Amino acid sequence: MARLELISLYCEKTEDTIGTDEVYFVINGNQVGGVNTINETEGKDLRDISHIIFDRTAEIRLYDKDTGIFNNDDLIGSVTATSSQAGEGEMTGKFNRGGADYTLTWRVLH
Repeated sequence: MARLELISLYCEKTEDTIGTDEVYFVINGNQVGGVNTINETEGKDLRDISHIIFDRTAEIRLYDKDTGIFNNDDLIGSVTATSSQAGEGEMTGKFNRGGADYTLTWRVLH
């Protein structure tokens, strides 16, 4: 078993063409943390999302929450953390679907 600790999310470019994104994470099928409003060239501290226990892999998906009955939330991308990353320090991954540009930093602990 390993523990995933999200550290930060940096937005270079939002998925929405006008205004902010309202982003949230789904890890191995479960939404974690809340919805964060984020602007272009803004970072968010995510260290409060730190007790995600997983076996071998943790699929981390980033979504932009959309409003309206017929408007589904947009998947911005996914990255995978692995238990073999434990003890290797900070890792980074990119989310860039829909014209967005986000960088996630995380750490895997034993």
